[in-house]
Amino acid sequence: MSRYCHVLPLAVFLAIFTNASAADTSAVIDKPQWCPAAIEGTFLPSVAAEAANVVEAFCNGSQPSEVSTLFQRFIANTSGWFDDFGGFNEGAMSPALLKITRDKNQSISIALNLRDNIAFEGKSYSPASLIDCETYAATIDSDASCFNVLNEYVSHYNDAQRTAAFAGRGEVVASLKSLDVLWNDYLVRTKGQTPLEMTINGRVFRKDENADFSNPPGWQQIVLHPTVLFQYAEDARDGERATETLGLELFGINYWKQDKWYLPTGVSLLAAYHDRTDFTDTGLGVAIHWKNKYTLGYTKHGSADVFSISMDLVKLVQSREQTLSKITGLTR
Repeated sequence: MSRYCHVLPLAVFLAIFTNASAADTSAVIDKPQWCPAAIEGTFLPSVAAEAANVVEAFCNGSQPSEVSTLFQRFIANTSGWFDDFGGFNEGAMSPALLKITRDKNQSISIALNLRDNIAFEGKSYSPASLIDCETYAATIDSDASCFNVLNEYVSHYNDAQRTAAFAGRGEVVASLKSLDVLWNDYLVRTKGQTPLEMTINGRVFRKDENADFSNPPGWQQIVLHPTVLFQYAEDARDGERATETLGLELFGINYWKQDKWYLPTGVSLLAAYHDRTDFTDTGLGVAIHWKNKYTLGYTKHGSADVFSISMDLVKLVQSREQTLSKITGLTR
């Protein structure tokens, strides 16, 4: 699956392609117009029965994975369907169809080409003996030809294949809806990220994830994150005890999915600066993050202990689209 060239929240993607609500993560797919359908076979009754199993399973509400399994079973169980008609010059086609279906994790349709041979994926299967095929077909229907036999198989196969493909679409839609919810949660709940942090977290995420559409990371690195601190220093002189000052979270980590109120979501090494007359201007300490947006800090300024609180101001100016772009690697 290639990467999309436009960055859009998955909710928009789904609205365009599925016209569905992002909050609804169920795989509800309308039944196709061929449900219910009676599949009958003149020359290939066993093939018709196997195809009917696939269609009926989906029409009766089976899960997409079950329908996919039945489709693969259909291919395997009908491997020798053309043996009585003389077989193919190229041998049985079922192994090739199964390999394509499993390797690509998707089914393909087949068709008759201009020479009335079964063709798919650049392959062509021709009757080993047209005379034998015509002769056996005539024992079933005196007016039949080999073309009728081949065309009937193509019809049964494509009935089963399109049903499996239609069912598989439900899994894709459900997966995208689920991803939409997860990524929206990530964009809303994570601690604000500077462009530098987005770049670092994005590279880590893309290194660990092979799929283009993956769940968001459950944690984020904090690197050179600026903040405004509201400090209190008991040892400072009157008028300087409670002040506003600048802070810098040098590095740390935040587990944004942690939702227990009594546990912090992250921690980072904190540096703070304020021009004071009684003790060292620059201090070093630790910042503990709660609910991804509130921070309690402690820094040591020489012999003085300084406590601070802060809120995630970076989040206020952070672009959700830019965040999604930096983390996933999708670019506008």
